[in-house]
Amino acid sequence: MPLFFRAMALLQCLIVVAASGLPCYAKATREQIAAFSERCKNEKKRADFIAEFGNDFTGLDLSRIDFRGHHYVNHESNLRNADFSNCNLQGAEFGAAVLDGAAFTDANLEQSSFVTASLKNTTFTRVNFGGTRFYQSDLSGAKLIAADLSSANITGSNFSEADLTDANLSGASNEYSHSDFRFANLTKANLSGLNLYEARFQNAVLRSCDLSRTRLIQANFTAADLTGANFNDADVKSAVFRDALGLSDAERARLEGQALRWKYELKTSINSLLKSMYFPAYAAVILAIVSLSSHVLKLPDKHQAVKVAAVCNLLAIVPAIALLLMNQLGASPTRQFNAGNHFAMMLWSSWVILWPLFVLMLFSCLVLLIATIPVFISSLWWRADLKQSKIAIAYMILTAVHCFFAFDWIFRNFPDA
Repeated sequence: MPLFFRAMALLQCLIVVAASGLPCYAKATREQIAAFSERCKNEKKRADFIAEFGNDFTGLDLSRIDFRGHHYVNHESNLRNADFSNCNLQGAEFGAAVLDGAAFTDANLEQSSFVTASLKNTTFTRVNFGGTRFYQSDLSGAKLIAADLSSANITGSNFSEADLTDANLSGASNEYSHSDFRFANLTKANLSGLNLYEARFQNAVLRSCDLSRTRLIQANFTAADLTGANFNDADVKSAVFRDALGLSDAERARLEGQALRWKYELKTSINSLLKSMYFPAYAAVILAIVSLSSHVLKLPDKHQAVKVAAVCNLLAIVPAIALLLMNQLGASPTRQFNAGNHFAMMLWSSWVILWPLFVLMLFSCLVLLIATIPVFISSLWWRADLKQSKIAIAYMILTAVHCFFAFDWIFRNFPDA
């Protein structure tokens, strides 16, 4: 009798295949999924679970399964449109897997991890998110209605166009700025106490949303629907409420008065101006030094301090050339921007070694010049040679400025991971 039922099931499957043209998969087991992922890891190939097993993973115990396979750039595991309904995925590792359109209805995602994963248009219904980690993941268009994310980590994740109606994010971990909620539906959502520094809420719906005690510094609510939203004790410094809907005149005046956005925009404009002038000023200092060098180094009785300045100028130009060359060769001081490029990673590794040496050298030159210039000027004053040595003094001061520019630029290009 069991043989008869199996034969009927196979026949039904063949009929479906013939009608639809789609492959017929036997439902995968936990052991098969784990073995396939390990094989992909060992063979250094992309783990395409959908091509291997189809998209039906419903009801399986997949706790602590590692779905990452060969965890490498452009080798992200494929789980598009996978159905994980009623699955136990406690402690599962998804890494940067592509799960666009997947379904997690009634799934257990406790302590599971998504790091730079793609979860576009994914459905999460009645899911256990206890300790779930969504780190820099793309949840745009995801359905998270009434989701309890209060103990989840949502650091750097994208919730644009997501449906977070009645969702609870109060207590969620968000370690840095730029959370994206543009065009999201946050009606009656609880964001109380969250760190949403520089969050983007443009065109989002936040009707009756609880934003009390939320850190909303530099958040952008342009054209957002804020009808009935609660901003009690929220920090809205430098936030934008331009064209926001649903605010009474009194509430708008109160929020904009607390935000003082004009101060931030003025400060930003000044900083942008100074930033735009940084490299032209740096180049002008170098050109001035080159121009003065021909005069200073021809002086018959060069002071020892002038020779020190000449050496400092030569030393200061070396790190700048090294950094420019690294950038021209396609490498970045930030490690993650070099991922997948072996040559760029080699250059980054060299920069890790050279950076502290360059910083120490430039700082030493700067300190030496700051100590030498007053001694040099006082010795000229004592000998009444101050007027005759104006070019040498200018050369010394410009050298100090050159070392400062070089130190500042190299220091800001720390070899970040």
